[in-house]
Amino acid sequence: MSIDIKVPAMGESVTEATVSRWFKKEGDAVARDEPLLELETDKVTVEVPAPADGALQSISVQEGATVQVGTILGAIAEGKTGNASAPASAAKPAAKPVETPKPAPQAAAQALKTDAPVMPSVRRIAEESGLSPAAVNGSGKEGRVLKGDMLAALETRGARRHNPRPFYPVRVRRPSAKNASR
Repeated sequence: MSIDIKVPAMGESVTEATVSRWFKKEGDAVARDEPLLELETDKVTVEVPAPADGALQSISVQEGATVQVGTILGAIAEGKTGNASAPASAAKPAAKPVETPKPAPQAAAQALKTDAPVMPSVRRIAEESGLSPAAVNGSGKEGRVLKGDMLAALETRGARRHNPRPFYPVRVRRPSAKNASR
């Protein structure tokens, strides 16, 4: 019997998350409550535990993908012991990504900068301010742009655009006795 691994509910205002990394591969043995993957939201990073003992049968969502709450991330074959008893169909897809050549580090950084999923809070700030996330240096994992990066970029941009006049205190005289009687 196979058990689905779903994106857990993470709070009222959190509706989507990004799969940051998988700790297990297809066919690996897993124990109940053992961390399977890590999800990132604009507010928190969460480890998703295994709902049952068995073997990781399939991975439906790859790293870097943005998913909604309740989305099926993969499946666990309950009662299986791991790689030795993993289905052949699960082992074949796992072999194909290993064969693909890795891009050069500069090309990978450029691809990440343009193709990386944008966090919902960053997307909202970008839409409201007109500042492109691609123009901001990210401090998150693998150079991802975080909410703090966008806010800092807006502050520096605002400081360059808006130079208020210096504040000079003004002396105010007390009313004289002559003017106080009126």
